[in-house]
Amino acid sequence: MKKNMGKILILLFTASITTIAVAQPCTPMNNFPGNQGILPEALSNAYLDTAYEQIVHFKAPLDTMVLFNNIELNFRVDSLRIVGVIGLPAGITYECLNSSCMINGGEVGCVKMSGQPTEGGVFPLKIAIKISGKITGFIPIPQTSIDTNERYVLYVFPRTGLFSIQDNSMKVYPNPARGFVRIPYEQTYKSILRVYDINGKLIHFSDNMPEYTDYEIQTQEWNKGLYTFELSNGLMLKRTRVLIQ
Repeated sequence: MKKNMGKILILLFTASITTIAVAQPCTPMNNFPGNQGILPEALSNAYLDTAYEQIVHFKAPLDTMVLFNNIELNFRVDSLRIVGVIGLPAGITYECLNSSCMINGGEVGCVKMSGQPTEGGVFPLKIAIKISGKITGFIPIPQTSIDTNERYVLYVFPRTGLFSIQDNSMKVYPNPARGFVRIPYEQTYKSILRVYDINGKLIHFSDNMPEYTDYEIQTQEWNKGLYTFELSNGLMLKRTRVLIQ
């Protein structure tokens, strides 16, 4: 009986080590919309010396089109690999779904960014991606390319109490609006714009605000209702509400 108990304990110990070894830092999204892309639309804000975590999901296409000798050809994706996340602030690191940071064509993967940022400011990120596959045809031609996704900007704000939130200080005109809205250029320098609908869903995002001209958004396709506009930088957030008619 004691011998059997010893074997059971060894098996349980081995199983626990195996479970730890295969633990994943993130879980890929089950119902990723579309056949390729990256989500979310924008990263959540981080705060100095405060724990931060953000999961980014990405889906590799199975088939796509590429230019080869100025001819558009079908490309079969074998794998997509995250080579690196460039531009993270000090204190923030990233982990992939697996140690190779690679998924097969048609699969969904994920990356977890986490840590405690020790520097504040605006951090444009570049996610370097390596795609391998074959140009299909009578004789498949292996191809590998490196690309970068530059959608994301991570804002690291001072800790709560040091960060200024200024309601109704943001200028948006006309308000109420029909068809379009404009934001005066003097407000937008080195800022990120986010627009949320009445349910809190992000419906517009821009991290490339113009410096010398007004920023215009076409709203013809938006539902009628009240929207929250936010401009943020490393020190403050300006916010106002706009009625779209």
